[in-house]
Amino acid sequence: MTGDFDKALRSFNDSLETKPEYVATYAARAMLYIMQGDLDAALADALLGYNIDSETPEINFVLGAIYYEMGQFGNSHRHYQAYVVMVDAAESEPPIMRVMFGGNSIALAEAQIASSNEYLLAVGG
Repeated sequence: MTGDFDKALRSFNDSLETKPEYVATYAARAMLYIMQGDLDAALADALLGYNIDSETPEINFVLGAIYYEMGQFGNSHRHYQAYVVMVDAAESEPPIMRVMFGGNSIALAEAQIASSNEYLLAVGG
């Protein structure tokens, strides 16, 4: 799993060097940090993305997940609620991020990064 994490992290880092304003990349990298148990790094990345564009559904979803894991349920609810409102308002398919919690398992699917290509990262803990 470490090799997959390192490869994904390098990919996201490279993408952020090219397009540092791409919020979905911060969201995806934050999810990688959650999978590694580094909630502080996850929160730092998610907040960077949120400060760029707080109206991006993915970043609100990830912040909801991070705050949930931190036991900050009020903040978690606020961001999950924002995510739901944004997705409902768009009247389209939900953003291309799905997260499944099961113990320490989180799967991040189809995280679109700065190159506008879709990548599939499935990591189980």
